[in-house]
Amino acid sequence: MRLAELRSALTRNLGLRAVALLLASVLWLFVNAGNPQAESSLKVPVQYVGLQPGLMITNFHPDSLELQITGPQTLLSLLNPDRLSLRLDLHGIGPGRAHFDITPAEFPLPRQTAVSRISPSEINLNIDQIVSKQLPVQLMIDGEVAQGFGIGSIALSPPSVTVTGPSRDVNELKSITTEPFTVKNATKEVTRTVALVNPGGLLKVSTDEVLATVTVHEIVADREFRGLPVKVKGARYRFSLQPQKVDAKVRGPARGLASLDLTGAAYVDAGATTFPGVYNLPIMIDLPDGFELVDERPDSVRFRMYRARLKETAQP
Repeated sequence: MRLAELRSALTRNLGLRAVALLLASVLWLFVNAGNPQAESSLKVPVQYVGLQPGLMITNFHPDSLELQITGPQTLLSLLNPDRLSLRLDLHGIGPGRAHFDITPAEFPLPRQTAVSRISPSEINLNIDQIVSKQLPVQLMIDGEVAQGFGIGSIALSPPSVTVTGPSRDVNELKSITTEPFTVKNATKEVTRTVALVNPGGLLKVSTDEVLATVTVHEIVADREFRGLPVKVKGARYRFSLQPQKVDAKVRGPARGLASLDLTGAAYVDAGATTFPGVYNLPIMIDLPDGFELVDERPDSVRFRMYRARLKETAQP
């Protein structure tokens, strides 16, 4: 009796196992038939953490990676790119080059899914120190002032600026230039704000513009006048003088010198000669305002006065 019961129980147990195996097989077929293997592309973010203060990444570094993931369609549809983000730990990394190989193990994927491709599969970082440097501002003059004028002084406010960025780039700079500052046909002082040229890259400048003042003045030049006739003024008696011509050098605005006419400007004053005789009289040259006499040769003449009185109508 006991043997028969044992056989009956064993038969029931085997039957249950067979049923369970059958159900598992049916369920597996159902799941896999409804969730065929698929492939999905995900763009996951990259985070760079732990970089020491005073350091910066100077080259291009991706802010995301593209993952090619295979697995059941149902599981792939549930993947969240933000939960798969890559965190690159930069603790302890100093100036120089840092290399990271990106492997599938970096990404926590559910079972039955796998990373088949990573793009890019490696990240290279150039790390440099952040430095600051005071640099002079150089004004870029555009155009020419009016003819006969020249540029005097140039004043900038501020005259220098602070540039901050990677040490390699900052140390290569000698100055910061401005955008073109026009002085075309200017005849007087020019003042305006002018933008600075951004040095680009990762460099930052303490200000975007400066106030520029350019003074403009007339060009002063010298001109030689040779053989100017010397006139005699105030003579009451007949006279002779030697020499009768003078050479003069005059200084003044260049645009006025070109047209300056000194005919009749050189003379001696004989009004103080009251007795016949020989006198040395200084040569005088009348000049318009804004001009000055630099040199004259000779600076005097030998004036001889005779006894014969000049007729007033004949006086030169």
